[in-house]
Amino acid sequence: MHWLFETAPNNSGGGAKGNTWFLHQPDGSMHTALWMNYALGGQGAIFWLWRQHRAGQEMPHGSILNAWGKPVANYDDLKQLGADLQKSSDFLLHAPVTPAKIGIFYDHEADMGLRIEQYANDIRYYTDWTYRFYLALQDQHLHRDVLMPGADLKGYKLLYLPLLPMISDDHRAHLKTWVENGGTLILGPMTGYRTEYWTSFTDHAMVDIAEWSGIAVDSRIPVGTKLRPAEIPLKMTYNGPLDLPEGQAGLWSEALSSKDGRVIAAYINGMHAEKAAIMENTVGKGKVVLLGTDPGRGHLGPLLRHYAKEQSIEPLVEGDAGPLVVHRKGIKQEGFILDNITAEPKTIELPKGKYTDILTGKPYSAEQELAPYEVRVLQRK
Repeated sequence: MHWLFETAPNNSGGGAKGNTWFLHQPDGSMHTALWMNYALGGQGAIFWLWRQHRAGQEMPHGSILNAWGKPVANYDDLKQLGADLQKSSDFLLHAPVTPAKIGIFYDHEADMGLRIEQYANDIRYYTDWTYRFYLALQDQHLHRDVLMPGADLKGYKLLYLPLLPMISDDHRAHLKTWVENGGTLILGPMTGYRTEYWTSFTDHAMVDIAEWSGIAVDSRIPVGTKLRPAEIPLKMTYNGPLDLPEGQAGLWSEALSSKDGRVIAAYINGMHAEKAAIMENTVGKGKVVLLGTDPGRGHLGPLLRHYAKEQSIEPLVEGDAGPLVVHRKGIKQEGFILDNITAEPKTIELPKGKYTDILTGKPYSAEQELAPYEVRVLQRK
């Protein structure tokens, strides 16, 4: 259970220069954005603010009512959201979100550390974590939880740790045991290379991870978030189980080695030509996969899907990337919430069955054609 706090109903604004940022400009986008919260189990949303300030540095900030008491943009969308929740409240209360078997880690300390030392030029933790790594899972419609370091790992079969420079001693120990008991651990890029004091390790690039994973980092060179004019793109080729076209390395390039591990991708050119870029190795009953670079969202998605399938985790649906899809199931009710958070029509293929949209009463089959910013709360019959 969670609440969404202090979200803007239209635009944010204020600060030393009185800047404004129009967050929900397209018609219907605010309604769709708020439905993400409720679809994923949220119990409420609180807006900043109800009535616009009459004085102070945040006078330009958006609100539900303006300073002179009249409704502001998206007021009707808020009324529609309230009506939707009335119609769907029984389903939302009695058909909870199904538990995820995939976890992806997010760390506020990583954010702070990468503000001090970027290593990959122009990296912004939240933005790059979201658009490079988190959305690669959503593109494949793989249901996942966002976890913080120290989270209980019970129930998860696949864990992904991108952009996590510091991994504490306790966390590494828990991950080792979890892998040995059958989990698949995907590390990187830019993970496990700093101590808890933000210093370098001197025995291995990733301290004891190199020992128990059986995969070592031999060399590392920076790439950054975008190439500078004098730099050449570092190309990659894929081997083994992943039938993917040539890709391009991003953020940084690590050359990997392993006595027993398997090379999944290798560099084609540059200082690490013919060196391993991505490797996997069996550890106990489980597996460790080390990403020595960012392979790009288009390649990362199929890679994550491959390792999820090895753990018998299937996508919730098939179809276009973009919409949020949430499976909910209770004792007597089951269904899906489809939330097209994009400005484009999308097609989604649900598991076979008959569905009714609780919001409109319309019947649907498995194939769904979603309009831009459309939400459907589909109860399975």
